[in-house]
Amino acid sequence: MPRIDASIDAATLRVPELRALLQEHRVAVPSGARKAALVDLFDSHVRPILQQQATPDRPRAKRVQVPGPREDTPTSTPSSLRKRSRPQLAFGSPGMRTSAAQNSQDSQDSPTPSIRFAEENPFQALQTHSSARATVPKGTHTQVLPGTGTEPHTAPISTPKQRSRVFPPHWRTAALRWILWASACYWIWYCYRSRTIGYCDTNTSAATPHGIVPLAPPCTPCPTHGVCANGHVTSCTSADYTVADAAVSRIPVVSALVPLTWRPAQCVPDTYKLVLASELSAGIVEYLAQWHGSVRCGLAAPLRHVPEHALGKFAVPTATVRAELEARTVDDVDATLFSTLWDLALDGLLEHAPAEIVAITSARGTHWLATHRASMPLRCRIRLYIFALVWRSKLRVLITIVLVLATLYIVRRVRESRVLAVHVAAYARQVCAELCAQAQQHAASPQLPLGLPVAHLRDAVLEDELSSAARRKLWAHVTRVVEQNANVRARQAQWHGEWVRVWEWTGVVPNEGLSSPALHTPHTAEAAQPTGRAGEPSVPPRDTAHDAART
Repeated sequence: MPRIDASIDAATLRVPELRALLQEHRVAVPSGARKAALVDLFDSHVRPILQQQATPDRPRAKRVQVPGPREDTPTSTPSSLRKRSRPQLAFGSPGMRTSAAQNSQDSQDSPTPSIRFAEENPFQALQTHSSARATVPKGTHTQVLPGTGTEPHTAPISTPKQRSRVFPPHWRTAALRWILWASACYWIWYCYRSRTIGYCDTNTSAATPHGIVPLAPPCTPCPTHGVCANGHVTSCTSADYTVADAAVSRIPVVSALVPLTWRPAQCVPDTYKLVLASELSAGIVEYLAQWHGSVRCGLAAPLRHVPEHALGKFAVPTATVRAELEARTVDDVDATLFSTLWDLALDGLLEHAPAEIVAITSARGTHWLATHRASMPLRCRIRLYIFALVWRSKLRVLITIVLVLATLYIVRRVRESRVLAVHVAAYARQVCAELCAQAQQHAASPQLPLGLPVAHLRDAVLEDELSSAARRKLWAHVTRVVEQNANVRARQAQWHGEWVRVWEWTGVVPNEGLSSPALHTPHTAEAAQPTGRAGEPSVPPRDTAHDAART
């Protein structure tokens, strides 16, 4: 293959040419390698060799040749011939391998063909110093025999340039493989050692590694809220937490390849207990709220020996509440677990919900529980709401009631006074009519009395009034109106041998058959009677009232 320039761009070469160059320089090439990989191999392995070959060497010392017969030349060993006939790259015929001696001899014997080379061909770009070197024809060297004297040569001795040692690629692969194996073994040992050491004690620092082996892993710090002893997490500091392993620890293979520091156990809140404690807290508040509502609605009476507190009559002993709720729990909750849940629930309520529940201690030292909430039926709630509204507005409600009652009383009194005035006027006219009629009879028959007893007139006029009190009250008004009349005179007279108060008509008495509308109108006696609410007469007209009084 022709000699190429060390500064050539490997990307311009074809894949077969790159493979040929790499194989020539004994570079291992994968069978499925792409052109980019071949270019990288060329830049890393072949280009440094080409650069060293392109550097001009110092002039070498000429070999001393002893003239001798030509037939001694073939006495050289095959190894020396093989070394002297090392193939070299030559120009002119790509792909052909010839020795340097044959090329030089052919170049001397055969004429140089006139070929016009292209400057773009990378294999024909320029000539190296190897073409300018003087070659010795094959067969001209003579072998120096032992004991034969030679003359020193005055030519300068050239020392070959020391080349940097390049390790073969398979050495690098092997070294990398051994490094990976050592790292994997150390990692496995590190993970195993980390699991063996375990966790630090609760009060121990993890800064000091365990053991005397260098690069040994230290102990894993004890998790928060955890209690560690002998390399293990024994428990948590509080019953609210439980020990939980990391998710990586549940994978069999991965857990063995990960150190304990990367997957430590943790003390996480016990969610199952927290859920049960939350339900128990709700049960405590609900039980106390129902008891509060029952007492307020009168469905239950307060307990005895309640503490002196604003919510004392609604309080329940703590032991009673615990026993009642423990009886409602399911069978899978034992006494120990219920005791733990009770402590969690009660402490949580007293600490985080002081408005929901109140703990009271009585004078006897007993503990009571009460709540501000009240669970009541709808009817009781409405009734208590109305009472509370009235109590809050009691002053305004009281004033309103008084005003309403006063208004009703005044209206009633006005109506009664109006009805009474009508009745009194009617009874007064009736009495005056009776007295006037009695006066007419006296004028016609002088033996008849002039006046009429007041008591007899009262019973005759008010015979429909059954109540004596109402009769006295009504007759008092009639008496006042009648006695204020100037035509009536009141005096004491003897009636059937008994002195009584009588009324006499002193006014003008009309003649018989005549009537004076100003003094007496007998035909209007019925119209003068008092009427009720519907216009009906409360006292029927009595034209013979004077007859009853006379008898």
